[in-house]
Amino acid sequence: MYKTGIMGVYLIATVFLFGTANADDRLLYGSSTFCRVPRCDELSQENYLYIMNAEKLGLSDEQIKKLGKIKSECDREFIVDRAKLRVAKLELDELLKSDEIDMQKAGEKSREISELLHKITIKRIKTKVQSMMILTDEQREKTKELFGSQLPKE
Repeated sequence: MYKTGIMGVYLIATVFLFGTANADDRLLYGSSTFCRVPRCDELSQENYLYIMNAEKLGLSDEQIKKLGKIKSECDREFIVDRAKLRVAKLELDELLKSDEIDMQKAGEKSREISELLHKITIKRIKTKVQSMMILTDEQREKTKELFGSQLPKE
C-alpha cells in the first residue's frame, strides 16, 4: 500500500513535469527555465542572422555554406526528435488513461521522455558550438555588437 502511494505520487509528478501528449508547446518550450527544452529552430534563427548579415560579419562563402549545412541538419534532427517526443508523451498519456496503470511501463515511458529531452538539449549545445567554431574571434565579437547578449559568449 505504501509503495503504491509513493509510485502514485511519482507518476503524478512525472505527468505534472512533462505535461500530456496533447499539451500546448508552451509546456515544452515555455519561458520558464525549469525543464525548458531549447529548440533547434532557435539556433537556426541565429545561423539565419549570421547568414543574412554575412557582409557585416565578413563571412566567407565557405562559412555561409557551413552555417547553412548546420542549420539544415539541426532542423532535420529536431523534427525527428520532436516527433519521437510527442509520440512518447502520447503513449504515456494513453498508459495513464487505462483503468489499471502499469507502473513499470509508465516509469519506462517517463524515462524515455527524459532521455529524449536530454538528447535534444545536448544536440542543441553541440550545434551552437559548431556554429560558433565556424566564426573567427573577430566575427564572434561583431555578432555581440550586432545581435546583443542573447548570443552565446565564449
